[in-house]
Amino acid sequence: MTFVRVYSGKLNAASNLINTRTGKKLLIRKLLVMHGDSPEEVKSISAGNIGVIPGYETDFQTGDTLVSSAVAKRNFTAKDSAYRLLPIDIPPPLFNAAIEPHTAGDEAYMKQCVETLIREDPSLKVHLDKEMGQVVLSGMGELHLDIVRERLVNDMKAKVNLKDVVVSYKESFVGKREKEAVITNEEIEVAVTLSHIEDARDYVGQKVH
Repeated sequence: MTFVRVYSGKLNAASNLINTRTGKKLLIRKLLVMHGDSPEEVKSISAGNIGVIPGYETDFQTGDTLVSSAVAKRNFTAKDSAYRLLPIDIPPPLFNAAIEPHTAGDEAYMKQCVETLIREDPSLKVHLDKEMGQVVLSGMGELHLDIVRERLVNDMKAKVNLKDVVVSYKESFVGKREKEAVITNEEIEVAVTLSHIEDARDYVGQKVH
């Protein structure tokens, strides 16, 4: 179920809506109003009220703007994307945790659950650390990720573990070094100098002699 608030006009059941983020047109067949845990089907929701659109969970994410009326009756254009409420200002995540399935067979359902949580909570991020081979969840703090774990394990019944992220350490020399060596058998003298590069991007793609 997707909770929506009507900001202007009236949202009617069996009406066409367009998601201004994706440009996708959707036919809304039913509308609900929640009374505690009990849903009540209604024919319309007026401006200022909150209702529920059942289904379409994969078509919406938190912060989307939906429009109807004339926009939904024709092809969606780039200009129509301007019909969008100001997005939610979300600060960057501060806390990371690695997430992994109990077994390889649990991985597909784990990904499905994480995608659902990200659609609901834009402050939750996920990425793959290729160096360490870990899927990393990023949130607003330790409590935030604890709540995410509780939802995954208890509500969604996903078989997952959240662990500390493995940090990839890299070594480098601290200054310029020179070394000379003579290979007597071949009568070859070699001199090597190592030093830091100010900006490695200036040397990308250059041939080394």
